Amino acid sequence: MYGIKHLNISSLINETSHYVNKMLSVEEEWVDEFTFNGTGDLANKYANICYRHNVENKWVMMVNPEEESLEYLMENQNIDPSKILKVNSKNKNSTVMSIENALRKGNCSAIILPENLVNEEQLERLTKSAQRGRTQCVVIKKSKLH
Repeated sequence: MYGIKHLNISSLINETSHYVNKMLSVEEEWVDEFTFNGTGDLANKYANICYRHNVENKWVMMVNPEEESLEYLMENQNIDPSKILKVNSKNKNSTVMSIENALRKGNCSAIILPENLVNEEQLERLTKSAQRGRTQCVVIKKSKLH
C-alpha cells in the first residue's frame, strides 16, 4: 500500500538497540518514554514503536497522536495502517481510565500517548496495568528548547 520513501535507518537502529538494551537490563519495565524534536523525528519514533510491536492480531493504539506526524508516518514509512488504532479524546480522566483498561486486557501490543495526558500518579497506575496485561505503554515527550 505505502512504499518506503524515506526511512531514517540509523535512527531506527539506534532506538531499537536502545530498546533492546533497556529491556535486557530491566525486564519488568512496561512504561517507556521517548522525547522528540519535530514532525519527522516523531514520525520516526512512531515507526520504531510500530516495528517493535508488530504482533499479529494486535494493534498499536495511538492516543491523541499529532496529525502531521501520523500522516508523515503513513506516507514515508512501511507501516500497515490496519495495525494502528487511533484514539482522540479531550476528557483526560476517562481517557486514562480507558487506557488502563486497554493495558490490562492486553489487546494492543503497545499504547502510545502524549505526556500531557497523564500525571505521575496516573503514570504509576498505567505502569501496573501495563505489567498486568503485558502491554508496552510509551509516553511521548516533546523536547524543550532552551
